[in-house]
Amino acid sequence: MAQYVVHKIGFFYTDEALVVEKDKGTVMGITKSLEEAQTIKSREDLKSMKNVGGFNAVDFFFDKDNFKTIHKNIKEYFKTTYNVTFEKQNEYRLELPQTITDEQAVALLSLMELTFHNIVEYADDEVINTADYEFNEEEDEICGF
Repeated sequence: MAQYVVHKIGFFYTDEALVVEKDKGTVMGITKSLEEAQTIKSREDLKSMKNVGGFNAVDFFFDKDNFKTIHKNIKEYFKTTYNVTFEKQNEYRLELPQTITDEQAVALLSLMELTFHNIVEYADDEVINTADYEFNEEEDEICGF
């Protein structure tokens, strides 16, 4: 039987966007059940999304192939949900609100095609030393949300 580990994703800022630098970062949970791992991942993604208020949403999807589609959908979401419109010169500055509901967090994660955590399957007998996966955000210049 396998074991499932929920890892925080480490991001690096390239002066243009936040890109995944480390996909097996800090351990957020270890379980024998994929369903339980998915529950942990969803809960942790929600917490992370609620902690990125003030960031420019564009930084999270700038390097995606479908950037234009995501950007259009996010602008529409901001317009309908937060009553925010954007002038041409500001259309790439989509500041995420400081406070959002769980429903808004779920919607933003979906619209931005964003996740802050990964589920990795390990062999049942593999020893997972959580300290091996901890970020050193200052030393590595990697941030996890």
